[in-house]
Amino acid sequence: MHYSVLGGPLSNTSSRWRDLLTDTDRELLKERQAIGDCCCTFFDKHGKILTGDLLDRTIAIPLPQLAHVPNSIGIARSLTKAPAILALLKMGVLNTLVTDAETAQRVLDLDD
Repeated sequence: MHYSVLGGPLSNTSSRWRDLLTDTDRELLKERQAIGDCCCTFFDKHGKILTGDLLDRTIAIPLPQLAHVPNSIGIARSLTKAPAILALLKMGVLNTLVTDAETAQRVLDLDD
């Protein structure tokens, strides 16, 4: 079983590991329209994993490998994270989601 706390859009707020991103990393993620991350791996709204230097220096389970884990549980809540949650669900990375009703409704609305 694998658990993952999902990150949403890049912002100026700090986090345990996002503080390690360089200004160059942040600019590249903005240019490539990253909408979120899972297991320290960033992706866009279409579920395309953003490859390059940042991913090369990241130690984490690759998302395609995570998609083969029988029980993968994502934990996330926030209306701003809904697009990232939807992308991960469509990628098949998550098969269980723990969230609140408001976020779940936004994910469903975005999928229409």
